[in-house]
Amino acid sequence: MKLRRKYTLSVVLTCVCACVTGPVPWAAESVSSNDSLPLPKEFLTHHQITTHGSKVAFTVRAGETYIYDDNGHPTGSIFSYAYTADGARPAGRPVMFVMGGGPGSASDTLNVGLLGPWTVAQNRLALQGAHAPASVPPFGLAENHNSLLDVTDLVFIDPIGTGYSRPVGLGKGQDFWGVDEDLEALAQFIQLWLSKNGRWDSPKFFLGESYGGTRAALIPNILLGGPNYPGYTRAISLNGVIVMSNGLGWPVGADGIGTTWLSATSLPNFAATAWYHNRIDRKGRTLRQFYDEVWQFASGEFVIALQKEAVQVLPLEERQALVAKLCSFTGLPPAAFEKSLSIPASDFAQALLADSHLRISVYDSRYAAPVANNGEDAVADDPFLMRAFPVFAGAFLEEESTQLKVHMDRPYASIHFRDLNAHWNYTRRATWIEGSGDQYKPRHFKTNAEELSVAMTRNDSLYAMVVTGYYDLLLTPAQAKYATEQAAIPKDRLILEPVEAGHMPYVDSGENTLIEDIRAMVRKASR
Repeated sequence: MKLRRKYTLSVVLTCVCACVTGPVPWAAESVSSNDSLPLPKEFLTHHQITTHGSKVAFTVRAGETYIYDDNGHPTGSIFSYAYTADGARPAGRPVMFVMGGGPGSASDTLNVGLLGPWTVAQNRLALQGAHAPASVPPFGLAENHNSLLDVTDLVFIDPIGTGYSRPVGLGKGQDFWGVDEDLEALAQFIQLWLSKNGRWDSPKFFLGESYGGTRAALIPNILLGGPNYPGYTRAISLNGVIVMSNGLGWPVGADGIGTTWLSATSLPNFAATAWYHNRIDRKGRTLRQFYDEVWQFASGEFVIALQKEAVQVLPLEERQALVAKLCSFTGLPPAAFEKSLSIPASDFAQALLADSHLRISVYDSRYAAPVANNGEDAVADDPFLMRAFPVFAGAFLEEESTQLKVHMDRPYASIHFRDLNAHWNYTRRATWIEGSGDQYKPRHFKTNAEELSVAMTRNDSLYAMVVTGYYDLLLTPAQAKYATEQAAIPKDRLILEPVEAGHMPYVDSGENTLIEDIRAMVRKASR
């Protein structure tokens, strides 16, 4: 059965997850002739670390994999980093495929930030009051004693247009820069990797961060396949997916969770931020206790008030009482709610510490920066991202050079804004068909959670973990809870993991048990 070359799809961009480390002059153009394509490059090294109390000897294969069109012509080169344990029975050992967000982000932050064998020095991104640490070298690179290599092999994937991945041959950027297009390239890469490495009998997992969480929610149905969508069957089943920093409530073709519930699910994270910065009276409540209290209000009384306000039937006295509660939860003055009971995350980030002439990050609201001399770039001037990205990129490229001995003739791009993000295709074709006879019609799911729910029905052994941070003002634990409940995702195979961190839940996470919970899920779902 022929593979399709081009697809269209639709999803909402979640968040930005990395930075550009150099110009990418190759990204918008491909190698013009198949005859001029060299053999895919590969760099092979051998190592040993101690992780989770066990010594693990492993091999790293960093290199290119060509992907093809219907006629067998190479159209893209995907660069990946595969960390595989030595001496293990490969067929039965789990393997986890890992991707970042963006959608144009490479996988470097997850590699040195959480999962890989080497990591940024532990104190390098520790909070210093409300301020992020310096973003200049030396960054420090240390053995990661919590790496998942004790329980699973790891394959970090850089989508085309990021890292060293690029179009080749007859391929063009637009063949890959869209939700459907991206998923198809990813699925083909996974299929080729499994065959090349003899891993069809391995338990398989997929972890995606931010927009990568959208990939994690949608990829199970693409890998399994069907006659309506994607139009053929690869018959690849996953044991588990980890959706990180993605609340699954964003739309992929319809209206998502809606503006009312988007406001309601954002409120608890505003409150958590006010709690962290001591802008409310904690009254002895822990963060979790306070969060749950605000969510109970937000999902009940607040939603009803928002619905009344939308049709202009909210009584004045009732509104005044609600504003008083909102102020007690968020630390904002009544004037902040004068126009609407709902405020955007960006406005909250500007308002909370305004009296101290500080603004906070919407990606990790624990971090603040001066209001003065703000360039107003959503990424470059974000109080968290502008400090974190150079640390992760610098540490990863140090690992690549000194440990993995990777030396390429083109620069590495942690994220590609100019062409990839700016031209991403969110127009999704109808993914499913419902009806019978002459009554067939296209069907779109409202949220990522709904499509993941279908995948978990088709594969009743598929587990899902959804990881969200209390200090991520954009993609929240409350959103994940609401979206998964509305989608009726099976609770016996769903793990909701709220953590005391921001959009990158592995940064300065204190008593965060995230890595242990992922390790436990891999073991449970591999049986």
